[in-house]
Amino acid sequence: MLAKFSQETRAAALAALTPEQPFDLLIIGGGITGVGAARDAALRGYRVVLVDKRDFASGTSSKSTKLVHGGLRYLEHFEFALVFEALQERRVLLEQAPHLVQPQPILFPIYKGAENGFLKMTAGMWLYDTLSLFRNVRRHKMLGPGGVEKSVPGLRDENLTGAAHFYDANTHDARLTLANAQQAHAAGAALLTYCAVQDFLRDDEGALVGVRVRDELAGKDYEIHARLLLNCTGPWTDTVIQMADPSQPTRLRPTKGAHLVFSRERLPLDEALMVSAPQDNRPVFIIPWRGETIIGTTDTDYEGSFDDIPVTAEDVTYLLEVANYSFPEANLTASDVQSSWAGLRPLIQDPSAESEGATSREHEIWEAPEGLISIAGGKLTTYRIMGRQLIDVAAQKLEERVGLPERPAIDTAALPLPGAEQPLPQANPTRLPDDVWTHLVRYYGVHVYRIAERVAKDAMLGERLIEGMPYIWAELPHAVENEQCLTADDFLARRSWLIYEAPHRGREVLDEVVRRLSTLLGWDEPRCARERQRYEHELSLLVGQ
Repeated sequence: MLAKFSQETRAAALAALTPEQPFDLLIIGGGITGVGAARDAALRGYRVVLVDKRDFASGTSSKSTKLVHGGLRYLEHFEFALVFEALQERRVLLEQAPHLVQPQPILFPIYKGAENGFLKMTAGMWLYDTLSLFRNVRRHKMLGPGGVEKSVPGLRDENLTGAAHFYDANTHDARLTLANAQQAHAAGAALLTYCAVQDFLRDDEGALVGVRVRDELAGKDYEIHARLLLNCTGPWTDTVIQMADPSQPTRLRPTKGAHLVFSRERLPLDEALMVSAPQDNRPVFIIPWRGETIIGTTDTDYEGSFDDIPVTAEDVTYLLEVANYSFPEANLTASDVQSSWAGLRPLIQDPSAESEGATSREHEIWEAPEGLISIAGGKLTTYRIMGRQLIDVAAQKLEERVGLPERPAIDTAALPLPGAEQPLPQANPTRLPDDVWTHLVRYYGVHVYRIAERVAKDAMLGERLIEGMPYIWAELPHAVENEQCLTADDFLARRSWLIYEAPHRGREVLDEVVRRLSTLLGWDEPRCARERQRYEHELSLLVGQ
């Protein structure tokens, strides 16, 4: 059963806020770490509220490389514990969200004279399989030059000695975040997107007891009281800590990861590639994704606005050089870039790291100032473990400080995410075209039938948003009623992927999406104008538009 999760449930949660009934935990941040922690805490029975100044996954959690992986390259830095943990979590996600997380074959080409030669990669592959406890989708295999050329036509073959062929997984990162939010909501958590923290509330002794937030959609302020506050804001971690206590030191080293999107016609691939950048030997992925090809990512220190992260000309040049070096006959130029995005990694500072890429991806949990527990570092793949460990710490603090009995942990690894409560449907029993059905199953899992029911009641909802693409209009009211979709860019950029894959990046349906949302959500014309302006601003950050 999929609980209603909408503008109305959000409004009810805001209306119910009262200092007389403080929450056990207040989580700041609606990315994958925050909603994963909210899911874990709510399932244990804690009273949980989560706030974010924008939408779920509007930051780093929708701007990843779309991979759930162990991190093969971390073996070079001897981060065996991190790789082991990530590989176990990859297996968990493949099982608990098979519609959102699917096996991804990857080829790592090996060239004569490269730092990672054939023998070293063979050993690395066996270690990777061993750390996964041999629970891979399939065991790795080593290919000769002929096998590589057959698998990836056009790949640079000069000095090619072979390749490692192995499996990780891919995911729709924003929808994986959303699935965790849905389950947290169903377990009783209040999830308040577009509620920006303005200040911290303190008691007479100066202890943190909550936050004052502004509802960015209505312009109204609210006070939210809680026994303990958790900071899960990723790149904004230091900002939040220093808002509570300006004397706190800076702990993070945020690095930017930029990605470019090309049409499949210009860069055709059937299997993902992990290549070494010719400029600095960094690993870069080239990945087939929903009829397009993604290349990324960069890894550079970042000091600009965390809210608006542009893909720069330098990012484009770097990634184009990687692509054209790997595919000498592709001759890709900036005009071939269909779209792009960039996100920030919330890495913990490491004075011993010689470069951005050498900075550890391990996560850390700490309390500073008292009453505010923060978590940073980590990877998309390990969000569930991070959330569990954070709530373990919070549970101990609640028992020590306010006498709230510690609630036992729930085995969240054994709990399917929404859409995977039953085996995924294999056949299309509807009149919907097969490409539409496949898309709907990939996005909604067993809740595909909810979409089909809407179409059965109103055939017009079965029409495609854009000719040649599998999205249909029934997905929009579903997003509003069951996915707390509150803005046009919520739908176009995160509930769907139209901002990246539509021929005109969603502009071709923006007016109609806004018109329909105005009916569903009760917008007036000034609000509709702001929605169009907001989306145009999002598009302004994309190369290729």
